[in-house]
Amino acid sequence: MANNSNKTEGTADDTVLLDFYNIKRQRDAANKARKEKKYTDAGFSRTKIYLGKDTYEKLAAIFEDQRGGVLNIGGRKDIDSLSRVVSYCINKVYKEVHIKKKGGQLADVTPAFNAKSQELYDLYQAVSFMHSKGLSIAKIRMKMHTDGYPAPNTFTLNGSGNRLSVWTEQQVRDLLDLEILNQDIDDLQKR
Repeated sequence: MANNSNKTEGTADDTVLLDFYNIKRQRDAANKARKEKKYTDAGFSRTKIYLGKDTYEKLAAIFEDQRGGVLNIGGRKDIDSLSRVVSYCINKVYKEVHIKKKGGQLADVTPAFNAKSQELYDLYQAVSFMHSKGLSIAKIRMKMHTDGYPAPNTFTLNGSGNRLSVWTEQQVRDLLDLEILNQDIDDLQKR
């Protein structure tokens, strides 16, 4: 008679492990849904694109210059950082080709190259989208605060690196003023 004592059908440890993975999977799904809603509410769209090897290598070089890290071409990507690099590339080409040579019709925003200027540009994109949807300055200020967007860094005003904890209406107005926004982006890129 064979001894099957080594064979177990499911132990308490297995059940706890499965519960842990289910809880983690549910939590990850909820966080992803929250993040997706936050981006959608601020006018950001998720887009799937296909790039050739040559283009990806060029994007990786720009990514390394801008973000200071290496783009994982063959594997999992930091989508938020990659999105910011693609955003920079599109804005740079738009400014150089369409505005300077063809008189483009869209906002002439300075392309944000480094992480701090890109953060400010992302805030501009969110605020300008909400403004285009008819939200008042006060409602935009409140939504940016409640959705957890960091208020613009004070170093755009006085060189300090401290974050303001609460959004002000003036910060929203400054983000919507292209002259002020472009000057702040230029200042951040010189640092």
